[in-house]
Amino acid sequence: MGRTATGPPPLPPTPGSPQRRCKYVTFRASAMLTDLFEIVRALYDFYGQTDKELTFAEGEILTVFRDLGPEWLEGQDEQGRVGIFPTNYVQMC
Repeated sequence: MGRTATGPPPLPPTPGSPQRRCKYVTFRASAMLTDLFEIVRALYDFYGQTDKELTFAEGEILTVFRDLGPEWLEGQDEQGRVGIFPTNYVQMC
């Protein structure tokens, strides 16, 4: 039997107007109260197609600020760059 190549999943459509959800809250180091945030690891390389999308490499650690629906998240990489990225390219740590 032939072996099929595995790679990153197809990209979801870019969200038009993201709506804020309560699941993720922006992390501010100077805040007196501890804000909630999620840490994820990149499963695949992702190359942003627009200025809003965050480009990252497989294995990078990202901090999630907002859940933009079932297909997109907004977050920051370890270098401080901020943008959106598809949920199926990352997994929770």
